[in-house]
Amino acid sequence: MSEWLWFLLPIAAASGWLVARTAGGKAPPARPGAGIPPEYLLGLGLLLDQQHDKATEVFIKLFEVDSDTVETHLVLGNLFRQKGEVERAIRIHHNVIARPRLSDYHRASALLELGRDYFSAGLLDRAETFFNHVLSMRVEPLRIEAYSHLVSLYEMEKSWREAIDAARQLRKRNVRDYSDRVAHYYCELAEQALDQEHHNEARKLISKTKSGAGAAMRVTVLRGDVDFACGEVEAAEKQYVKAFEGYPQYAGFILPKLRGALKRLNTSEFADYLKRLQPETMSTSYLMTLCRALIESDRIGEVERLFSALVEQQRVPLSVLRLYLEYKEQGGIADKALIVGVIRSLVANEHAAFSYQCSSCGFGAHRLHWQCPSCHRWGTAEPQDRVAAPPAEVGTQSSAA
Repeated sequence: MSEWLWFLLPIAAASGWLVARTAGGKAPPARPGAGIPPEYLLGLGLLLDQQHDKATEVFIKLFEVDSDTVETHLVLGNLFRQKGEVERAIRIHHNVIARPRLSDYHRASALLELGRDYFSAGLLDRAETFFNHVLSMRVEPLRIEAYSHLVSLYEMEKSWREAIDAARQLRKRNVRDYSDRVAHYYCELAEQALDQEHHNEARKLISKTKSGAGAAMRVTVLRGDVDFACGEVEAAEKQYVKAFEGYPQYAGFILPKLRGALKRLNTSEFADYLKRLQPETMSTSYLMTLCRALIESDRIGEVERLFSALVEQQRVPLSVLRLYLEYKEQGGIADKALIVGVIRSLVANEHAAFSYQCSSCGFGAHRLHWQCPSCHRWGTAEPQDRVAAPPAEVGTQSSAA
């Protein structure tokens, strides 16, 4: 994205330069031979060649020669901001706003850039003020940019209602489909209401979500959480099962909630319950939960058969191996040949270092983030603990218990 920014800024400013010198009667009188200065084209070429420092020097010199040109100020300020010199960018953009004769478009452009400057500096309140100034000026293309920046700003502030309003404005302008993003905002608000035991408010907020695949699992689980908090445990169980059947790769997030509901319902044989829910493609979390349930029920033979099947297929996750060894340590020494085989399979099949990884930017984490801390996209965290093929023994031993 930054490469495109460097490419588009000078072209946009160059277009503005020409407009400022050709617009009938509204621009300063053209100088003989006026047009885009060769220094400007040189700076543009340096930007395209990714030589940002040299480009900055060229624009500074051009600024000294022709300090009355608004576009030069804007481009130079953007260059300083991109280089991390935010204070210089702010001074330059403030200088543009201070000019007495300035078109609405140029004033709105400078206000927008000031908002971006303060956003980069982490001064979110001041950034919000300038973005709102842009909205008040009714320059539509720049208003769209201001709304986009405000969405990101409100996400950082966790001002979810304001983020919803800004996203709706963008959706009205057909910028993009914000349904999933807005659904996550409502989920954040619903979780806050649930934490405060405002159960009816949480239900109302969840009912406002209109999501596609990006937030559907979260919405379903959250419905179960509200049902559980209200004592409607059977309804919560159904929601958790629905979420797991639709998104079995999130077993590590869903199954603990399901087990809590089943304990409240006094469902004794959790292992058999899990076997009935066995997905086609299993995860480490599912296998871990199943192993623990079998161990807790003293179904020793099934534990051994399950582990042997995993070893045979070379599908033993490291966490399952650790659980098995801890279990064997209590009841006797494990088969050494079996353990050696497991280690060989682990070496042959490296396992992910993280439990979740962002499908957009690759950010890894050990817990589920609904919004990626790195690229700030929503619903992009994908579990990294899938087991490629289910062991044949898992689904066939319930009758042998």
